[in-house]
Amino acid sequence: TGDRLNFGAAAGQVPQNVRMIVVADDVSLPRKTGFQGARGVAGTVLVHKIAGAAALAGKSLDEVYEVTSNVCSCMGTLGIALDAVTVPGASSKNTRIPDDKIEVGLGIHGEAGSRQSPTLTAMEMATEMVTKIRDYGREVDGGIVPMFEDGDHLCMLVNNLGGSSNLEIAILAKYCATEIEKCGGVVTHVFCGTYMTSFSMHGASLTILNLTKAGAEVKTLLEAASSAPAWVT
Repeated sequence: TGDRLNFGAAAGQVPQNVRMIVVADDVSLPRKTGFQGARGVAGTVLVHKIAGAAALAGKSLDEVYEVTSNVCSCMGTLGIALDAVTVPGASSKNTRIPDDKIEVGLGIHGEAGSRQSPTLTAMEMATEMVTKIRDYGREVDGGIVPMFEDGDHLCMLVNNLGGSSNLEIAILAKYCATEIEKCGGVVTHVFCGTYMTSFSMHGASLTILNLTKAGAEVKTLLEAASSAPAWVT
């Protein structure tokens, strides 16, 4: 809510023409949850990358808005963590998540997720993530259809929430790709690493972007070179 209020207020104070995109890719909670709606999580990174590449290619403000809107409508993210975020300077570690549990769908600032679960294997986490994102779906003509269908080309972003090892993230990415392909999707682009963190949170998130439905130019913009220090291809 604070993000929407403050960015909306800032956009209203800028004398130049401004368009605001709200990224709401978190599939762990209902689409309509009060004023704020779904949360924005790691899919925001892909939106930033594509918007930047579109602007650099000389597209107008309205054209950048249109392509990023398409991206937002074809993307979903789900995070899973073994522990919650510990804010720097806190007198004690956040112990909301018991040692024998994981939390599914928590926000990047440590907001509560949809549920806690007994600890899952990497394969079980991948199944949970892919199935939830696919079934959450996307809105088409007022209805909900699966996020991806057989043969759709997909971009997969496996994001380290800050406290996971490279080995853990790589193992999870392998199982996520396998699970997507079991469900009929075709993984054509993979981004695996530390993109959007929550301090030292031991966990990861999976973002799936349907490139087939987002439009042909999205693939080109995603592949465009970037000098951003943290953009790992």
